[in-house]
Amino acid sequence: MALTELDHGQAVGALEGPEREPLGRGNDKTTTAALIGLHHLLVTPGASIAVGAASRDQGRIAYERMRGFAEHPLLADDVTVRHLELRAEGGGLLRVIPSDGPRAHGLSPTLCLADEVWAWKESGELLEALLTSLAKRPDARLLAISTSAARLDTPLGQWRARALGQDDVRRDGVFLEARGRVHWMEWSAPEDADLDDYALAARVNPAARFTAAVMAEARQRVPELTYRQFHLCQFGVSEAQWLPPGSWQACRDDEPVDDEAPVVLGIDVGGSRAASAVIGVTRDLQVAEIHVFQGDEAVLDVTAAVEEIASRRPIIEAAYDPWRYRGEALRLERVTLHDLRHTYASFAIAAGVNVKALSEYMGHASIVMTMDRYGHLLPGNEAEAAGLLDAYLKRESKRS
Repeated sequence: MALTELDHGQAVGALEGPEREPLGRGNDKTTTAALIGLHHLLVTPGASIAVGAASRDQGRIAYERMRGFAEHPLLADDVTVRHLELRAEGGGLLRVIPSDGPRAHGLSPTLCLADEVWAWKESGELLEALLTSLAKRPDARLLAISTSAARLDTPLGQWRARALGQDDVRRDGVFLEARGRVHWMEWSAPEDADLDDYALAARVNPAARFTAAVMAEARQRVPELTYRQFHLCQFGVSEAQWLPPGSWQACRDDEPVDDEAPVVLGIDVGGSRAASAVIGVTRDLQVAEIHVFQGDEAVLDVTAAVEEIASRRPIIEAAYDPWRYRGEALRLERVTLHDLRHTYASFAIAAGVNVKALSEYMGHASIVMTMDRYGHLLPGNEAEAAGLLDAYLKRESKRS
């Protein structure tokens, strides 16, 4: 039994919003998908609805719910029931598609319904087929309703990571929402939730039948990991996570930061199972830059972000995990960070910044270190400073 709750009104509201990939999760998930699919079939001219599931049998369950509603006497003249298909009088078509991804390509739907994505094949081919089909129609939408995924490197786990990498991510109690290209709505317990807080578990599952007493019984019946996944609706329960959803986005500073203020960069590369991020912090600990990326290619996005930041503001230093980012960092240090660090110092001196302030900006242990490295650029050595800057600018022009 799936034990996460999708509010019907919120699901329909998300589906009608500007995002083309709204997601929700919930109790009565299949029933919700059935109602939404049938409503779309009846009110949308030329509706084409594709129902995808982990298997043809799972898709049949969703279809049987839809057929049950369609066979209501009030709809007898509006919907024709066929094998795994519903046809509307106006020409609309709802059908269950193969669970084999390659066979699902070539669709041009107005609505895709993805049921229990957590159980889909790890290849992600069916999800790819549905997502690519959205490009064929500007009005196409995809609604996925699912229990949580125990692992983050599954199609649903990666989709969630993509959603939570967007700028607008917020949690209000058990409700987690991310908006942007993907609209994600999740009812789940926070990572540090007390497993014996059954009132919290009931809020995660807000259908009236799931009371605190019912959740207490469920806790006794199943292993902890099962309880976390199916009752508390927590993602990645079989893996360690060190940051809750939205943590990077929460680093944003409420106060405006000088666009040219020098920053120290923190670089975290998470791979396929977690977000990667570049954070830029000024000397007075204001967060001036935050860039979040997802997936195996995130390391390239991180590098591009560092180079883009370097084109706009001085980078004093960059901290990174040598196990994940050493190769790229060494390349950046050769062509970007090293040059920019010393170029920043040169510009600061040329602008009249005093040695003590420059020493603090550069993070030197003492003014003596600053004098040893940059004393030759102080007043009286303008010609040498100009020569260094000219050489740097020439190198940059050759690279571009």
